[in-house]
This record gives sequence, structure tokens and C-alpha cells, in this order.
Amino acid sequence: LAKSLEEEGIAVVHDETLHDNPSYSSSYSRSYDTIQTLLDKYPTIECVIDLHRDAIASEAAAPTVSIGGKTCGKYMYVVSTAVPTYQNNLKFVKALNKTASEDFSGFTGSVLERGYAYNQGLSDRYLLLEFGNNRNHIEDVRNTASVYGKILAKTLKAGY
Repeated sequence: LAKSLEEEGIAVVHDETLHDNPSYSSSYSRSYDTIQTLLDKYPTIECVIDLHRDAIASEAAAPTVSIGGKTCGKYMYVVSTAVPTYQNNLKFVKALNKTASEDFSGFTGSVLERGYAYNQGLSDRYLLLEFGNNRNHIEDVRNTASVYGKILAKTLKAGY
């Protein structure tokens, strides 16, 4: 995703800290500190991305879609309803889905709203993204990231 955004002219701060060790249950409190430090260091950050690959217990085939001849895993947004930035984050997601629908034949992300904060109160443009899942081939997820970078870059450049 970082590479795709950079190819579109979007500067990226890519932090690869793993926050789920030693405890998954406190990973968001650890990532909160990391994000806050980055926002303090880089005050011009316009969008925070918390990127995941979903995990499912099912043996069913992972859903995919073909975009530009490449197989992409589906993606999903998780939006917190428990933060003051909820409406702005949801508006941003809707703008992203509008761009996706117009430019990539409806390659939009489903939206799952949850009452847990997920650190989304740190930004009016906070994205918690699930790209594919453990049943997708990793190449499908990489293809998703490549296409999604174009969607995000265009939406940001449009001022959303």
C-alpha cells in the first residue's frame, strides 16, 4: 500500500511496529502511543491507516474480484461509532467508496460499524482496513493494496 501511494505522489510514513506482542488484548493501547508519537512528529499527516488482513475460521474460498485483469481480495472498513471523529471518518469512507465505485467498477469496501474506539479518535481520516483474509493468496491482497492506493490517493487529492 505504501508503494502504491508513493507511486501516486502521496508521501507515506510507514511504521511496521507489531503491537500484538506480548498481548493481543492490549495491542490498541500500544498502537495508540505509536500513532500519537507519529502524529506529533509529522503534524501534516492527513490520514492514519491501520491495515490488517482479516482472519476467518471458515474453510470457504476467499472472496475475490478481478480489477484490470488482476485478482484482488475484497476489503472492508471498520468504523468506530464510539469516538468524536465517527461522522468525519464515516464521511471519508463514503468518499473513498464513491471514488472506488466510479473508477474501479464498484470495487468498494463494505463498512462494519463497531462501538470500540480502535484509536480512531486520533484522526478525522482514520482508516481501519481489512484487506482480504487468511484464505486469500497473498498476491491477491497485494493486488488489493495496489488498486486501493490509487483510490486513496485520488480521494485525498480531491480534498476529502
